[in-house]
Amino acid sequence: TLDSINIVFSNNQLKDEILYKKATIAIKHKNYNLALSQLDSLISSFPLSSVCDDALMLAAKLENNHLHNPL
Repeated sequence: TLDSINIVFSNNQLKDEILYKKATIAIKHKNYNLALSQLDSLISSFPLSSVCDDALMLAAKLENNHLHNPL
């Protein structure tokens, strides 16, 4: 699983990518609050990440379309 990568390889360079992937998986399962939590963690922990912009856009879409909290 994605969590095992962080456990086994604690110093890996993929933590931001893993959070993003976990968020997209949560969205597929319609678990929007969990997805938003994963995206918020990514945005706050890895602001210079290559996927941070994507995470910001996806979080805004979730808020607007599924959680009914337009920004």
